[in-house]
Amino acid sequence: MFAAAVILPTDYEKRFAQRFEEVNREQRYALRTQIEADALAWAVGEVTADEIDEINILNASILAMHRALDGGNFVRRPLLWTETASNLTERFPRNHR
Repeated sequence: MFAAAVILPTDYEKRFAQRFEEVNREQRYALRTQIEADALAWAVGEVTADEIDEINILNASILAMHRALDGGNFVRRPLLWTETASNLTERFPRNHR
């Protein structure tokens, strides 16, 4: 499982689908390239299958998000825009820089 944290410029005008299910494989790779090029900072957190089995899928999702936040070179904490990420981090907050 993977989760990403991204800081985009405040005047960023490109629109991306907010749900994974809305984007096909080719679009994901194109979006990744575009986001990596445009982002002020970004990082990806990963959780292994063994960790998912040990802590369950919900906690693994949260852990992947925190690993992304911890792994980035962020001056400030990124905002999480997807509904799922926002709900998870509100229910299970963790302080970052």
